[in-house]
Amino acid sequence: MDGEESAPESAPEKVRHYHPGICVYCGKNPTESCQLKRCTQCQLVLYCSRQCQKKDWQTHKPLCQTHALQDGKNIFTSARERIHDRKGWHDFQNMLRMRASVKLGRSLEPFENEIFLFARVCEICGEAEPTKITDCSKCHSVFYCSEAHREKDAKRHAEWCYSYSLCMCCDLLEYRSGMNSIPFPIVVDAEYKPLPATIKEKLESMLGFLSTSHLFEKNMLITLMSERLTYPLSLLYVLQNISVGSCKQEISQVSELTVHIVGAESTKEMLGIIRWEYLVHTLPALKKLHAVFIGPEVGMMRCEDCQKKGRIIVYEMCKMLYHDYVSTSYYTKPDAIVAFNCGFHEFEGEKKDTWPKSLPKMAENRDTPVIFTSYNSTEARKDLEVLCQASEVEVLLPSQLNPYRSLRPYRDPAREENADIFFTNQYITCVRGMK
Repeated sequence: MDGEESAPESAPEKVRHYHPGICVYCGKNPTESCQLKRCTQCQLVLYCSRQCQKKDWQTHKPLCQTHALQDGKNIFTSARERIHDRKGWHDFQNMLRMRASVKLGRSLEPFENEIFLFARVCEICGEAEPTKITDCSKCHSVFYCSEAHREKDAKRHAEWCYSYSLCMCCDLLEYRSGMNSIPFPIVVDAEYKPLPATIKEKLESMLGFLSTSHLFEKNMLITLMSERLTYPLSLLYVLQNISVGSCKQEISQVSELTVHIVGAESTKEMLGIIRWEYLVHTLPALKKLHAVFIGPEVGMMRCEDCQKKGRIIVYEMCKMLYHDYVSTSYYTKPDAIVAFNCGFHEFEGEKKDTWPKSLPKMAENRDTPVIFTSYNSTEARKDLEVLCQASEVEVLLPSQLNPYRSLRPYRDPAREENADIFFTNQYITCVRGMK
């Protein structure tokens, strides 16, 4: 089966993104022979040609007409005089998004939201006058009104420049080709091979099994594959370092594994659901995998090798909260519980916070590890604090940078922890109940 790809899955909706330094319609970068021109009516987007502007007009028209220049000034011009810090800018941008939604009488599309979140303004002072703004020539994602401000930000931006470029390439590729265009190798291990130190090392070892006719550069392919495999690999990373079940087995010896994926979303954990079959491929002793996706936003197939070997893979979807699921007749005791990018703390104290009832149920069994990931170290700390308040737990794996986090960068408009970019499953923690 080496080199073969998994069966096609239903294609998710393609999502268009906005990047302020490239043609909003075709994604072309500016060059010496092709200088991008702004929309003169709103100054919010750029085009590489009159043809692209015409093709995009029906899409851009509603936002353009509701955000036309006033006295020759765009919607960001006045902000520089009254906003002097990053939080102020973020609050101002969110206010603009809400106003735009009210003016249009509908929710904004993702790329429309990003027009406000990633504005074409000076990184240092917020200057928004188009004639004064130039971009970073490498990533076309960060802007300056002067060479002095460019130099002032040079060291900080150098840390994120490549990630901005990679994010842009991923966004454009997935919009043009679709999420399912990424090759996925079926490599069935005859014996258990412990995971290497990082997800990059693991994926590089898998690339040799892919067809050489793929259209992606190596780094791009590794990046996009990491976004698909970070979920099962993050789980496996923890399980290979702790014993599993009441029998305290090593994960390499487990023949049946039941995993509860709590707070699951169809667009994240369940996207490319066959990727969870990778656990069976890398654990030769595993004969049955039962993956239960539990969450209010939850909306199979096996490869030929698994079918021949009689391996059983059960995918179960439960559109409900976890504390409701444990009371059902079809509840099955898990060997592990995992919550990806959990946000246990996000709505703490608010009426819409549903975690307080679920967390005690998740951490009530000493034989069942609870694994959760967070976007950054601050969130990981807060998530653990909330869990500890809800139930008495023992920490098996303190919050740490996850070596099996996704390598696919996403822009963070809030710049939490002073980071321009974040990654899925960036921090990982594991606990178990004390009962």
